[in-house]
Amino acid sequence: MKGGETDAVADSLIRARAGDRLAFASLVRRYQRLVYSLALRMLSDGHEAEDLAQEVFMQLHRRLDRIESDAHLLFWLRKVTTNLAIDRLRQERKAAILPLDEDPGIADEARAISAAAAEIARARRAPAGSGACGRASAIPGGHGSHGDR
Repeated sequence: MKGGETDAVADSLIRARAGDRLAFASLVRRYQRLVYSLALRMLSDGHEAEDLAQEVFMQLHRRLDRIESDAHLLFWLRKVTTNLAIDRLRQERKAAILPLDEDPGIADEARAISAAAAEIARARRAPAGSGACGRASAIPGGHGSHGDR
């Protein structure tokens, strides 16, 4: 940042710490593109990136007293944005890896597929003349032995 910009950010920080809403709004305007762009690159979702950016600036508002300079502010914004995005990605990954028994529809489907696979295996293992063809196919319209193909 150039000297004049640095002074403007430092002035906005001081005023925002004192409760000046317009000064805080100027900080948001100055850094919103940076925060949003970083969040968008990490999350690949515009709505998620907007939500995350809003969360970053809400945290900034609560922690203004800890920001020491414009350089510290820039570092803090990047770090918090990155950490929050990583947290969201972890939450998404955990949600995507739920055990099958937590979704009854999927669990029922999985049990049905397992039962069908077991039935096919039993039919293929059945001895010739036991009522099931030695190489019976469980596929409707399928042929009884591999040699029929």
